[in-house]
Amino acid sequence: MAQGTAFADTHNSSDTKGSTGRCASSHVCLYFNSGQTGAKFSVAYDKNNANVTAAIPNLANYRFDSSGSGAGQTVKNNAASAEINGLNCSMWVYYSSNYGGNVDWLAGNSYGQLWYTYNENASLKAGCP
Repeated sequence: MAQGTAFADTHNSSDTKGSTGRCASSHVCLYFNSGQTGAKFSVAYDKNNANVTAAIPNLANYRFDSSGSGAGQTVKNNAASAEINGLNCSMWVYYSSNYGGNVDWLAGNSYGQLWYTYNENASLKAGCP
């Protein structure tokens, strides 16, 4: 490897299969606190499309919009856990804006603690590629 070359690492954050009941069908959710608690940010994706259909290159202009700890806070650099509600789809949470840096990945219909992007989340993608 050339000196100064950096590679992003990916962590499977799908700690638990199933749904918490807090994230709507065909949505991905980021939560302010660990254990899928606190305020929630939710975005829909198209489960019938074989592409990435939800892409947010910079979470700075989004807020946790449900009640609970963290309500009204910006999503960027404030999420501790995540969930994807939908089979055969995936969610990627990136450390840097514009989908760069380390990644936490969740497989379809699962939820878990963010590892690489815990309170350091800047962008996200979701879909069924």
